[in-house]
Amino acid sequence: MENKRELHTYPYAIGEDGKPISINEITKETRHKSHYFCYGCGAELFPVLGDKKEHHFRHEKDNICDPDKYLHEFAKATLKKRFDESETFIVQYYAKQICKFADKCDLYKQYGWTECKHEGLYDVDLKKYYDTCTPEKGYYQDLPAGKKKYIADLKLTNSQEPERAPISLEVWVTHECTEDKKQNGGRIIEIKINCEKDANRPIIENDDEPLPIHFYNFKNPVEIESGRKFKHVKIMPGLRGKVVVTDETPCSEGICYDPKGENEIILSTTNLDINSMELLYAIKINERGLICRHQQICENGHISQRIFRCQYVNRYPSQCPCNNFKYSKQKGEIIMKQFKDIPIWESEQ
Repeated sequence: MENKRELHTYPYAIGEDGKPISINEITKETRHKSHYFCYGCGAELFPVLGDKKEHHFRHEKDNICDPDKYLHEFAKATLKKRFDESETFIVQYYAKQICKFADKCDLYKQYGWTECKHEGLYDVDLKKYYDTCTPEKGYYQDLPAGKKKYIADLKLTNSQEPERAPISLEVWVTHECTEDKKQNGGRIIEIKINCEKDANRPIIENDDEPLPIHFYNFKNPVEIESGRKFKHVKIMPGLRGKVVVTDETPCSEGICYDPKGENEIILSTTNLDINSMELLYAIKINERGLICRHQQICENGHISQRIFRCQYVNRYPSQCPCNNFKYSKQKGEIIMKQFKDIPIWESEQ
């Protein structure tokens, strides 16, 4: 094992409350006010706070203790503390992620956006599904030859839903999980630990030596919520007339490709700035001759903040007599080429 330290001296101990305590939390004034115990053998430890050597806990002279067992038990206690005392317990593993609407979604069939179906790190907060973390807990698994009992370093369960399948957190100091446990022991997260700080690192699946983290028997693919949102750009009544308004809609609502409002467009992205969105809106509306230019697009290409429906549109649908009405189809086509990769839907009203 890497980083093996001087025999019987450690930077952490078990406090009287049963939780990990660092030698850095001990002062010369407080060191005799409590008792500290070893993770490896359970014997009492004593703080050494001299000026020459690095501060540490030590055993009584001639005490025999296994540093690997100490590290294993310390890592278990640290992981349990992380779970018990945090509002979230995020883990990440690689999985195929599929929107639950993908198979019946016309937009996915036509465009195949990566947000709908992709492979990558999947985040899950285990505190949403489990509320109890128990050390050295046994569990049974049905195998062809009958039930077999396994012991989890840490077992995550749900006290309100006892039927929920547990998850095992396994600490790997010297030995990996056995093959039959990996294959038949339910969902397992195996974390390699080489020194104390490794017990506090993010739990992200990786095969990188010397600190791999493995996920076994986790659901793959996983079903995810729709990950794409759309911008609606439309004319709405304002305090002093009609104005352009934008809002955001998740594609799962099904209205992102079926505009309902008069003079409305919908963009398949939320990454555009407000001027770009309103410019697109202006071009699409002006193509249909609905709004006066001077009320909509300035010379620099930006749209004004107040947009009014042209008073002549209903009387002269084919050609507006307003002196300021001017729309260049050529200029509009040039601008639209900048957004050629953005599907845009228009109201047919």
